[in-house]
This record gives sequence, structure tokens and C-alpha cells, in this order.
Amino acid sequence: MTLTTLLNLTASLLAQRAYPERTLRIQEAFRSYHADPKDSAFSSVGNLLLILGIILAVLVVAARIVRQNNQPVAARKPRRFFSYMLKQLGATYTDRLLMHQAAHHAQLAQPAMMLLSPELFQRYALNWADQLRLRFFRQRVRARFETIAARAFAPAP
Repeated sequence: MTLTTLLNLTASLLAQRAYPERTLRIQEAFRSYHADPKDSAFSSVGNLLLILGIILAVLVVAARIVRQNNQPVAARKPRRFFSYMLKQLGATYTDRLLMHQAAHHAQLAQPAMMLLSPELFQRYALNWADQLRLRFFRQRVRARFETIAARAFAPAP
């Protein structure tokens, strides 16, 4: 026997079965099925509210992430932006650490604001340097800060 013969034989055997009988049994199964209310995920208002609450929480978290990603770098990471600006001014790693200490002491949310005007730089950075205890260290830090200020507030060429 060849494969074609076997397939034809199988098809004819399947066709001989009572098609209406099978259809009636399937229809009867659908008619007689009654779902138990316990089987449904939305059987109670509590379950529905729980699912809606989870969906709402996910949407709130997603909205916050999108809103945060739309902010400029200076608003999202002010200290990193401050370091970047100091690096652009040629400040060494030690100078940047000292400037961060001055910004921390002044409790500035946006430390880069010190670089906007000489008055702000004087108020926050140089005044912090003047409060250091060791005279040698105070003079050295003040000299470094004045170098940064000279670069930051130099007239444009």
C-alpha cells in the first residue's frame, strides 16, 4: 500500500462516522455547561477593583518614568551636571571635589547656579573656603576657587 492509498482509506473511514451525531454532542456540551461564579476572575467587585488598582499603579509608574526622562540632564542629575561644567572650566578632580563640598555645605539643590554669577560664587564657594580651619588649606582652596572663578567669569574673547 502506498501513502496515498492509506490517506484515502483514512479519509473514507472518518467520513463514515455520523457527522450530525458529533455536532449534536458538541452543541449539547456547550448548552449544558454552566460556569461556576467562582471560576470567573471578575466574580466579585473586589477582584475587579484589585485588577483596576494594579493597572492604575502601573500607569502612574510609567508616567513618572516618562516625565523624568523628558527633563533635561541638569534637572535630573544636578551634581553630575555641575561636575561636567567644572570639567569644562578645566577644574581638576580635587577642585571638583572641593566645589561639591562647598555646594553641599550651602545645601544647594542646583550647585551649578554658583557658576552663573560672581556674586553667587562668592556667597557659596569663596565664603565656604574662608570658613576652613587650617590657614594653609584655606588659602590653597581659595586660590583654586579663584582660578575657577577667573575662567568662569572671564570676558568672552
